Amino acid sequence: MTLTPDRQSDDTPMRCLGCGYQLKHLPENRCPECGRTFDPDDDKTYVGKLVDGWKYLLAAVGAGLAMFAPLVVVLLNERRPFGSPSILGNLGFLVVLGPIGMIGGCILAVSIAKASWEDLREPYCDGSRRRYLIAALVVSLAAIALMGFLVLFPSVIVV
Repeated sequence: MTLTPDRQSDDTPMRCLGCGYQLKHLPENRCPECGRTFDPDDDKTYVGKLVDGWKYLLAAVGAGLAMFAPLVVVLLNERRPFGSPSILGNLGFLVVLGPIGMIGGCILAVSIAKASWEDLREPYCDGSRRRYLIAALVVSLAAIALMGFLVLFPSVIVV
């Protein structure tokens, strides 16, 4: 089966599962780089658009911020001089938003670490994309480890 003109004009990216080669506008359904066959009607035989590695890193940093922002706000509020107004006015909202940020950040960090690890194992992952994915994996795992440490040893953050 060869690619039809309708399928070739489709904006859906198609990359080889084996090497990442762009599979559009080929005379046959075989990757010219590695020889792997694909079926344009079966999206399990090729990979779609590759996500830029820096987006993983940005998401990992965002997850870390979501996890630790409530903790930083509490620590800043506790360190204010006696009698000065609170940074937040009322910390009641932190009781709700704090756990949501921490749990949501942990879930996001785990998801990013898993996705980064899976993408790093693909043969077509190289160059700057690989470096960003490694950085995202390291940031995610470090944030998870630090949060785990703080949960196991809460006395470390007592002011």
